[in-house]
Amino acid sequence: LRLWVPVSSAPLSSPVLLFQHGFAAKTHFYSQLLSRIASHGFIVVAPQMYPLIGRSNTRPEMRGSVRVITWMRKNLATWLQQKKQRRPVSQSKQQLQPISFSPPSSSSSPPPFNVPSPSTSSPKNASPTATYPFRNTSPDWSKFVISGHSVGGKVAFGVTRNIVSPSSPVPISALLLFDPSDGTSNTSKNVPPVLVHRPSSLVLSVPALIVGSGLGPIPKAPGLPACPPKYFGHKTFFSDLVGPAYYFVVPEYGHLDFYDKRIGIWGALGEVACRRGPAKRPMHVAASGIGVAFLKATVQGDSANLDDILSNPIHSPVWLAAPQSKGV
Repeated sequence: LRLWVPVSSAPLSSPVLLFQHGFAAKTHFYSQLLSRIASHGFIVVAPQMYPLIGRSNTRPEMRGSVRVITWMRKNLATWLQQKKQRRPVSQSKQQLQPISFSPPSSSSSPPPFNVPSPSTSSPKNASPTATYPFRNTSPDWSKFVISGHSVGGKVAFGVTRNIVSPSSPVPISALLLFDPSDGTSNTSKNVPPVLVHRPSSLVLSVPALIVGSGLGPIPKAPGLPACPPKYFGHKTFFSDLVGPAYYFVVPEYGHLDFYDKRIGIWGALGEVACRRGPAKRPMHVAASGIGVAFLKATVQGDSANLDDILSNPIHSPVWLAAPQSKGV
């Protein structure tokens, strides 16, 4: 279980985000993406669902996700009270975390697309090596978000649809998906299927954000699968939903560009089969920034950043296709 916890010198009540990793991935592959989200006041929890390679049947992962949520609701607050940071919080280190989208310098408009770093991430009166215990941070379970990448997005989607726990639904405030996948080829799909392939036919009880890659559905070479195939990818997830739902696509980046730059041999093996974009850092800034703007709008009631992103995608650090939304 990997956690990113915002720290504060004063009591801080933080929304909780559960992140489900992709197929054969490790939770540390997403450190840059998730730490950026956490730096804006969110407790991010990423469980490792299996040691190496997962199964095509994701029902056990969905059940495992529900068990993790149940455990967290009972124990996370107590666990945070008992733990302290392993390392000091350095202001210079924290400066890597803020997400800030600014318009070109030639623009005379105020900075739309701007997600400022909260003061709790790097207090103004903190010394460069100041430390704060986790016990000042408490989970706010009235604002619980579930998220995932690749097949982990399918798992998050399935939990939100109550596929494995129809009689006892998990209380969820929002759904955040990064390049979700419901199958491995156009002729096969993972079990249980979460898509129905009928436009505007699935009603979720929560708002959803889908951030997809443009290069993922394009096979890297003849004989290699798409990552993921278009029929089971982000476009179909958005199409199936009634809404409220938001949809962003990053055309120049691939399925595994949500990973960190340095992910070791195991992660690099997966990248061999998938198309990749340019430098990953702008992608992490864009994806996490869009995610934070969505979360601020849906669980914190502040839609200014999301409205800016929808109206001004040109201000993103990476090229975005025209954003879409429905049911909002």
